[in-house]
Amino acid sequence: MTDRMTHNKFFLMLLIGFSFLVRLLFFNTFLRDNPVQLAFDSGHYHAVAVNVANGKGFMNADGSPHFYRLPGYPLFLAGCYKLFGVQPERALWVQLVLASLIPLLVFVLSLVLLNSLWVSRAAAIISCVQPGFILYAGMLLTESLAALLLLLFFIFFFHRRATWHLFAAGIFLGLASLVRPVGHYVLVLA
Repeated sequence: MTDRMTHNKFFLMLLIGFSFLVRLLFFNTFLRDNPVQLAFDSGHYHAVAVNVANGKGFMNADGSPHFYRLPGYPLFLAGCYKLFGVQPERALWVQLVLASLIPLLVFVLSLVLLNSLWVSRAAAIISCVQPGFILYAGMLLTESLAALLLLLFFIFFFHRRATWHLFAAGIFLGLASLVRPVGHYVLVLA
């Protein structure tokens, strides 16, 4: 598989660049100045992340303990807020970059599962323009981070050539389960 990755280096770099450009254009055109950017779920994630970044722990905006949502995404946001200040747009920039890697991971997973270069390329290109991947990349929601972690889990799980691959798959499944409640479904399917 690594030989195929090396021979497709130009395609993969172009893929990541195209993926980032599509997400960036959509974000700048439709989502950047969204008046409800911090409404609903996004507002909850933001409020908890601000409290975590300020050292107050998992608290809601009103100071009550936060037990309603999983801690992974607020921790991701809190890390971004610690690095760049409490500015949701900067956290979204980090998320846009990470979401741009999803087509690369789709390419790798397709190659692992189907061993077909053409199918892998097609799947990766489709994931560059898939509306859900584009939309959620520019919103303070868990979907992009969860998709990234789940794809890493599936890649390591199905491409287990060494013992550490299975260990890495477990780590990524655990991280994904901290972002979205997915682990119990994946374990049943596995």
